[in-house]
Amino acid sequence: MFFTLKVNKVGQRKATGFISVVSKAGRIEYGDKIEVKGKIEDLESLVNPGLLSYADFLNNQGINCQLRSTRSPPELLHRGGGNPLVRLSILLKNKLIVVPQKTMPEPYATLLASIVFGSKASRTPVEIKETYKRAGVAHLLVASGMHLGILIGVCLIIVRSARLPLWLAVLITTIVNFLYALMTGFGPSILRAAIMAEIMLVGLLFEREKEVYTSLSLAAFIILLFNPKCLFDVGFQLSFAATCSLVYVAPVIGEKLKAFVPTFVATTLSVAVSPVFVSVPITLFHFSQASLIGILTNIILLPWVGFIVVLGFISTVLGAIFLPLGELVNGANLILLWAADRIITALASLPFAQVFLAPPKLPIIIGYYLGLAGLVEILRRGRLPKTTKFRVAVVSLIVCSILLWTAALSLATGGLTITVLDVGQGDAILLENPSGEKILIDGAERKMGERVIVPFLQKNGIRKLDLVILTHPHEDHLGGLPPVLSKIKVEAVFDPGFNYDSQTYRRFLDLIKRNKIKYHLARAGQTIDFGKRLKGSILHPTLPFVDENVNNASVVLRLQYGEFSMLFTGDNEQEGEAKILETFPPSYLSTTILKVGHHGSSTSTSSGFLSAVNPQIAVISCGRHNKFRHPHPTTLKKLAAAGIKIYRTDNQGAIVIKTNGQTYSIAPQKSLSGSQSVQ
Repeated sequence: MFFTLKVNKVGQRKATGFISVVSKAGRIEYGDKIEVKGKIEDLESLVNPGLLSYADFLNNQGINCQLRSTRSPPELLHRGGGNPLVRLSILLKNKLIVVPQKTMPEPYATLLASIVFGSKASRTPVEIKETYKRAGVAHLLVASGMHLGILIGVCLIIVRSARLPLWLAVLITTIVNFLYALMTGFGPSILRAAIMAEIMLVGLLFEREKEVYTSLSLAAFIILLFNPKCLFDVGFQLSFAATCSLVYVAPVIGEKLKAFVPTFVATTLSVAVSPVFVSVPITLFHFSQASLIGILTNIILLPWVGFIVVLGFISTVLGAIFLPLGELVNGANLILLWAADRIITALASLPFAQVFLAPPKLPIIIGYYLGLAGLVEILRRGRLPKTTKFRVAVVSLIVCSILLWTAALSLATGGLTITVLDVGQGDAILLENPSGEKILIDGAERKMGERVIVPFLQKNGIRKLDLVILTHPHEDHLGGLPPVLSKIKVEAVFDPGFNYDSQTYRRFLDLIKRNKIKYHLARAGQTIDFGKRLKGSILHPTLPFVDENVNNASVVLRLQYGEFSMLFTGDNEQEGEAKILETFPPSYLSTTILKVGHHGSSTSTSSGFLSAVNPQIAVISCGRHNKFRHPHPTTLKKLAAAGIKIYRTDNQGAIVIKTNGQTYSIAPQKSLSGSQSVQ
């Protein structure tokens, strides 16, 4: 299990700060004082270009190392520590969140808990999150300013209806505001909304007119004062962007729409549309995807979800006091929730619901917002006078166009890029030819396909792979390919065709057939023309197969790009290497970079094979702390003795190799300062 620990002592020395703990299971609660023994080490995380690593996530929370304790569970010293207000909020949340579970069937109980308290509190299934993301309403499952705003509004109506003194009404609402923010984890969106709500409440108490831009600026200042890293947090960016859209863009759109539709409809449309327009660049930058039906879904569901949230708050509070009351309210809410979920699921299932694009460059993002601001100012004026504001708007649009063109021209790349992904104990390598071809070699384990490979492809705007090469059907090379074939269009597959019985391999072959993907058996002597100077030669396997060891059936591919070459060996072992040496002369095997076989195992990379290949660089793909203890010391010594520079994904993260066919550069993602350029 994983948990975060506030440190008091390390050994006999006093210490302060936070540390992430990896430990055997134990019953740990907030505020417990424990003693845990283990080894302090750097944060363990997969590091791949463009993807947020777990280490980055923890660093943003002020955690820079981890304690690994797997021999014994933590020893409990005493309970009841920590902040009493936080303990109270956790107690309340645990009491409230069980109400939907006891009064509604699944998955609607989880959905309501997510809508009221956020997906972190309810552990919303990934399938539901993905569906809502495709429909453009993922924000419904995150505790946000909308939820807090509704809660504050309901609370104010109740306390004012009770004719309480203004100071008491404000005090009660403030307590509700603070407790809800605590219950939902004080994320950037909730923190922003809570601060703005508190400023509004104080203004109400002193009869001061609210000024939204001042409140918004003050909220941002307070958050960044305590944690400057929040500026780079996607939740912070989306929250403030959405709020700006509602106070700056929505009123302008609403006023224009009033000429065509009733005021209520105009307001609903503007509130649904504005956040989408303003948040699109941020969403694309962080997730490389956007929902094409998000505007439609939000227009349909915005008022609807408001009722669900209100009834959700009422049912959880009443149910915590007397469960049948909560059950009564949730009976009505279940109908609304079921209908909303059906609409969302139906819209999300449309083939054009979601698109994946490469993240926009900074100039494009700046240009977009300048252009949007200029357009809003033009709409606000309603005419085109020669005023300073109009000139500013026009200049903004011109600058926008210049930046867009500059960014577009800078996107072109001039060479081959090879990315050896950091996928733990496994292989996954992406080749990107400047003429547009994309080739994936292996797919690591299933969870790596879902969490690393597919997100990496989507992050880079890759919607089609021209070729997928499976070196052999072991799980650490095959497991992630079914998710790839399910979510990315694949033109062709190369496979050794070894008779291997596994559920994953059967699913892989079934997906090839179902998706009508061209299927080829890889055999020594075949050549592949990838276009624009990129050629591939298959060196292995031959028929009959070397032996019954599936590793020795691995597809071995030698890639040639101008004067640069790289050899991909799968898990080929010494018997397979011997077969290659029998089949091809050493002059044909000489290679610039060797992807070391079988993750650096002692059963691969024989002296004869290494001598024939004679690489300048060796790349080893393996997992940190893997149970096989790869790479083997013998292999490392052999490579070092030959004067070959070694790059390892377990220590250095993904390895990015770029070449123009004459020179090449290597950039390990955990040590970019150590990147190497070779003539």
